[in-house]
Amino acid sequence: MKNLVISNDIDLWSKNEENILLGDWCELGLEKFKSSHKILIVENHWKDLKKVEKDLHQIQNSIWEELVAFVSSELNNYHKTNFKKDYWEILIGSWLTSYLVCLFDRYETIKIIITKYKLDNLQSKVFDYKDKDFIPEQTVDFTSNLSFKNSWSHWINYNLIKFFQIKFKEINYKKNKIDPLSLSVNQVNKKNNLLSNIFGIFNRGTNYFFNPKLFIHETYMPAFLKLKLLYFSKSLPTIPIKYFYEKTDLKFDDEFRKKKIKTENNSFVEFAKSMVFKNIPKSFVEDYSVNKKKIKKFGWPSYPNNVLTSIGQYYNEYFKIYVAEKKLLNCKFFISQHGGMYGIAKFSFGEFFEKKICSKYLSWGWSDSSKVIPMHHLNYNLKKKYKKILNPKGIIISATNTFNIPNRMDSIPRDLTNTKKYYKNISQFINSLDVKIQKESSIKYMDFGRSPSLKEFLNQNINFLKSKKPVIEQSINYKLVIETLNSTGFLENLYFNVPSILILDENYCQIRNEALKFFEQLKNNKIVFNNSILAARHINDHYQDINLWWKNKDLQNARLNFCKEFIDSPDKNYLSIRNLLN
Repeated sequence: MKNLVISNDIDLWSKNEENILLGDWCELGLEKFKSSHKILIVENHWKDLKKVEKDLHQIQNSIWEELVAFVSSELNNYHKTNFKKDYWEILIGSWLTSYLVCLFDRYETIKIIITKYKLDNLQSKVFDYKDKDFIPEQTVDFTSNLSFKNSWSHWINYNLIKFFQIKFKEINYKKNKIDPLSLSVNQVNKKNNLLSNIFGIFNRGTNYFFNPKLFIHETYMPAFLKLKLLYFSKSLPTIPIKYFYEKTDLKFDDEFRKKKIKTENNSFVEFAKSMVFKNIPKSFVEDYSVNKKKIKKFGWPSYPNNVLTSIGQYYNEYFKIYVAEKKLLNCKFFISQHGGMYGIAKFSFGEFFEKKICSKYLSWGWSDSSKVIPMHHLNYNLKKKYKKILNPKGIIISATNTFNIPNRMDSIPRDLTNTKKYYKNISQFINSLDVKIQKESSIKYMDFGRSPSLKEFLNQNINFLKSKKPVIEQSINYKLVIETLNSTGFLENLYFNVPSILILDENYCQIRNEALKFFEQLKNNKIVFNNSILAARHINDHYQDINLWWKNKDLQNARLNFCKEFIDSPDKNYLSIRNLLN
């Protein structure tokens, strides 16, 4: 008999049977017990990149449509409405992108284990969690818990154990040991409630007297550009109201959430349908009607022709309802690109979702369909000059905390195995630098609190910057910027002509075919490296005169070609966006 371990808690391990761990994340913090237990760690099924591509295609082209249609129908019945699935897709889409990936990964992993070890040879220990402990208030609650709480994966795996009818033994969990649910901090308080009320009064007045036709919300757009666009659309600006979710006292609807779904063939879609209402945020079910009424107090335009956002479609539950409602009135919904990877990464579920729900998608230069309009970087003023200090020293390395358990289907390190490889690449890079360069260098590390941290993997005594400023703003103090992921920072570095190198491990950062020719040009000019050691050697050879290498004519041509495609100049496109939004 094999013991199937579904979380990283020693109480779930067995001393008598071989322990089958769902992934190396199941042993996080438990390494000292490995010698006293018989364990076998299951390799993640998405190590095979062909399977990633196949699964992503299946999720996007069939599973997504079926699940959205199913949830839309049930929510219409619950709320006594008759909206098309496009309406509900805007509301639930952000949550569903994470949820589907999470469910699919866990489903595939356990199905593979059953195929290999046979159902009769498997048993599992599980904590006796209650369904109600895993209902999020809003989308951000779900995604945050999924990223940081192994208990959420445990609970999904627990449901899979029951779904596949694997033998299990329930163990009483200790609340002080594992916290199933932690809510986000962006909940309303007296101060921000007062401010939103004051701003709302102004906005309602503007809306009543001037009837704005353009609404720009959460775009990172510089004020001067926003005002120019509003002026030409004859619209007054709406005072931005910071998003804080106002929690209600409404109780969970047990009858709706425990809805029984027939499961006959153990397919993934059947499992997803049986789970979806156990985890769907309260904001779409119990709180939906209340949230709909709250929107009125913000004073957002009643009859806009166009709405533009960059990130409002993800976590702002009020804005999502607002947009869905306005689209019913034939309002056009534009989403502008808000970061890197878009148009470049081979796998990007977020890009799929954004393009799915909008009328037109405004990219930073690239296009792959008639729906994607090549524009430019709208996030902030790209005309701003970043001038280097005299005689800068060292290099600045940009790195981040990545994921332990798969919950995103993007070209990034998706699990602990690839996270460790990512950290190893950074460590090898630093070790291969000359000692003098190491001493003069720093790491800008975005630590989201996930375990493990990069600091645990580095033996080198290297400076970790405490500043929260973006790398592009700190680059003035350094000779060279090192990017370790295909990110926004890399695009901005190239746009500003900041000497930069990207270490791109295509085991976890895959590039789509349309972008490969541009990356080949960058590789030929030593801007992009697939090998961290070779990147370090190149720096050692050119450190004394970085500018001589960077100002090479062929390199600059490759850089400009890349920028023209993926982060184009705002100067020539202002009229284009003005005309599009008017």
